[in-house]
This record gives sequence, structure tokens and C-alpha cells, in this order.
Amino acid sequence: MSLVLRQVSKAWGGVRVLDHVSIEVSVSDITGLIGPNGAGKTTLFGAICGTVPIDQGTVSFASQQLDGLDPSRRARRGLLRSFQVPRPFSNLSVRANLAVAACDQVGESLARVFFRPTGVRQREAAIAAQAERVIDTLNLRAVADRNASQLSGGQLKLLEFGRLLMADPKLLLLDEPFAGVNPVLAEEIAGCIRLLNASGIGFFIIEHDLRALSRLASTLFAMDRGAIIASGVPADVLSNQQLRAAYVGGA
Repeated sequence: MSLVLRQVSKAWGGVRVLDHVSIEVSVSDITGLIGPNGAGKTTLFGAICGTVPIDQGTVSFASQQLDGLDPSRRARRGLLRSFQVPRPFSNLSVRANLAVAACDQVGESLARVFFRPTGVRQREAAIAAQAERVIDTLNLRAVADRNASQLSGGQLKLLEFGRLLMADPKLLLLDEPFAGVNPVLAEEIAGCIRLLNASGIGFFIIEHDLRALSRLASTLFAMDRGAIIASGVPADVLSNQQLRAAYVGGA
């Protein structure tokens, strides 16, 4: 199963921010996306998830075309993303934040509440059990009853991660998961990514910490000025002279 982009292009105000991007990301792997600021990485994530309409090209996932599908329908197919700044409900606990992120919230339907109360209770119990599993997977047990407003930056990253897991993803697009995180929590996040990838969840990660990403990813794509300029194993991509020149020029 793969995410496949073919000749994807996008322009803002006459400036081409995605320039005929063609890539394939396997759900069985951890894949990285690097490049200097302004290279087009976040715009590419938006094009994949449906928040940025593309001008030309195609996006497919698991051999199904995504063109024309809104972000929620793409998410229901297992394609989800995080953002650089976590956006939890600050006045809800970690446990409650996880629960509200689950799919198929049957209690939202008054008809189901009144006419199928047993089904509603069963689904609520399943969501609660899933939230507990995510809490344990991400080592959030010590803060499970704290409000999100009381968490550290690294803990908020883990909570954001957990909210995505509640939606049963197949491929997670993570935007700078290590930014602003201390080294201990960064390694904890990396360990969770490895564990979840081994369980069958794929990862496509934007990250400026090239050392951390190169230890984690099996494949890197490098972007500059909206185009893919290098791809392959981390050692080869990081030694690419065009990429090095792009970083020096963007400094």
C-alpha cells in the first residue's frame, strides 16, 4: 500500500510552490521530507491531505484516487496529519481529548441515544478502551487526568500523536514532531514511531532535525523551491550537493 503523487503542481499568486512533484511513499516504511524553509514541504502535506487544492497532477492512496475528496473523507481512508503547533482542547483531560478524537461517535445522534442505547454504550466503552491503549502506548499514564493546558510541549506533541491514533490511521503525516521537544522526549517520540510502524502504520515526516530524522527514516525526499531534488537512503540524500547548496542559500 502506498501514497503516490504524480506531477503535482500548485501556484500561489503566480509563484509555483509545488513544481511537478512525483513521489511514492510506502505505508510499510518511515519516510522523511526535508528541505530549507520555503521549499514547499508544508504545502505538499496540504496537497496530500486535501487542505490545499492542486492545479495539476494526481494524488492516490491505496490505489484509489483522492482528487476531489475533502480532508475528512481522506482521513476516513486512513490518511491523517499533524501540525507544527498541537491543537488539543485545552480544558479537557488527556483521556477526554483522546476520546473525542475517535471515529464513529455514535452518541452524537439523538436517535441512536434513544433507540439504540445499548449500541451507544458499547461504542463508548470501546472508545474508552482504545484511549487507554493509546495512553499506555505513548507513556501518558502519569498525565492522563491532567488538562491539556497543564502539559509540557513534548507531552502536547504526544497527545496530538495520540489523537491521530484514535482515528485508526494507515499513514500519518507528521509536521516537525521533534520541534521544541527536549532530547529525552524526542527519543520517546521516535521510539513510539518505530513501535507503531512495526505494527503496520506508515509515517511521512517533515523534520528540520536532520540527525534525528536520518536515524529514524529508511528513505528521504529532499525539496527545494517546490521540486524534489534528491531521494533515497538518508546518507546519500544528506550528501547531495544540490541539497547542501539549497540549505546554504536558504540560510
